[in-house]
Amino acid sequence: MEDTVEKTEPKAGKNQFKCFVCRNIFANKDGDWFNWDQMQVHLCRTCEKSTQKDIPRSHSS
Repeated sequence: MEDTVEKTEPKAGKNQFKCFVCRNIFANKDGDWFNWDQMQVHLCRTCEKSTQKDIPRSHSS
């Protein structure tokens, strides 16, 4: 009998955010906040460049 272990997603630490698209964790400086379908989401630089949507950058501080 084979035991299955469920993988849990890693949690973001201090000054880290999870990219909304790829779900990887990045430092705050390696991404930015965007407005996406009436939500504020954090995208890493790679996903920001690869997305085809015209996503307005959030200017909240």
